[in-house]
Amino acid sequence: MPNANLTPKMILKQFMAFVKSDLIMIDHVHRDYDAEIANRREGDTIYVRAPMNFTVQTGTTFVNQDIEQREIPVTVDTRKHIGFTYSDDDFQLSMPEFVRKHSLQEAARAMATDINRDLLGLYDGVYNWVGAPGQLINSMADWNKSQLRLDLMDVPAANRFGVVSSEDGWSLVDEATSLNAADEEVIRARRKGMINRDAGGAQLYRTSHVRSHTVGNYDGTPLVNGASQDVTYAQFKASGQTLVTDGWSSGSSELKKGDVFTIAGVFAVHPNTKDPHSHLQQFVVKADVSDTGGAKSISIDPAIITSGPYQTVSAAPADNAAITVIGTAGQTYKQNLSFHKNAFLFTPVPIKVPDSAVVKASVTDRTPNHKLDGAYSGTGLTFTMVKDFNIDDYSEKCRIDVLYGKKVLRPELAVRCSGTA
Repeated sequence: MPNANLTPKMILKQFMAFVKSDLIMIDHVHRDYDAEIANRREGDTIYVRAPMNFTVQTGTTFVNQDIEQREIPVTVDTRKHIGFTYSDDDFQLSMPEFVRKHSLQEAARAMATDINRDLLGLYDGVYNWVGAPGQLINSMADWNKSQLRLDLMDVPAANRFGVVSSEDGWSLVDEATSLNAADEEVIRARRKGMINRDAGGAQLYRTSHVRSHTVGNYDGTPLVNGASQDVTYAQFKASGQTLVTDGWSSGSSELKKGDVFTIAGVFAVHPNTKDPHSHLQQFVVKADVSDTGGAKSISIDPAIITSGPYQTVSAAPADNAAITVIGTAGQTYKQNLSFHKNAFLFTPVPIKVPDSAVVKASVTDRTPNHKLDGAYSGTGLTFTMVKDFNIDDYSEKCRIDVLYGKKVLRPELAVRCSGTA
């Protein structure tokens, strides 16, 4: 029946419900619990604490080690909005009629897709990659390679998740599916694309929102240019690390942010024991780089640190050590991910509704958890809605906005996944 009291806040609440029904990533990443986020604005920087690293010494002799509480900056720089127009008569409609007339559910799905893709786009800060790029994950043996890599990086077994492309998900679904119950929780999980509650210890989802990465158009026989290119943690923290290389073909030769490579003789180490692993350490390119002469200085992560609590590699690379880029130059690959919840950070921030707006509303999906200081349930998202009158056609222009920050918080807790040939 008609609803003469339909309000912007009611519309916004329905929009929020539709968005939540299509979100996958937000529930599975770390969210900042800082109460001060309420006072943040677009472009502000939030500082999030990172875990400390220690090494254990043997014997009675005291061995001092430098420790610090690292803070990672996160910029609140992602703002999304959807705009549409409706007439004053639309407020006489019932909510179902308004939703149908204005395709509110489709607008919410588009918003959820953008948020999912933003978080899945953080793959370009992840340096671990298992499998052969371009191969479908079509068996649990393929998938479990990602869980093995997380084990080798001493990633906690709890709170592991996986998100794979639709192509990989449907190739895997017959073997991996364990959702046989008909309860409401399982029904909701199926609607969000869950394949398995316990795929090698991870909750596994499929989605068409998984991002693709195109490897840079490089050529040549790339080599490390100069020995002893290792740094201390303090140096890396102050200015990052740039690896000096040569041997690339002259002319147009590029690497892209998110490309991954290995260096001959440089092996990964266990993050706590520092024992060398049998696989080479993988490095991710942190910024696009191109060169016309065959030499490249590449900003990389992780840093090449050979000792101490933040050690990342078995040894510094030798001069002329061979560099191998993962994937074929110019080819595009799906970026499936397996990760611990603390690998990625999502910080939803309330938007101040303009004082000058005559009609306005704000809805936040946040319920405080009084048993745990600063914690909350819900997505934390805040949507605002403002509208303005268009005198030309007697209609109301409306926009719905959301603001958040996102970042790779601990890249060692995540791995990209491909199948095997």
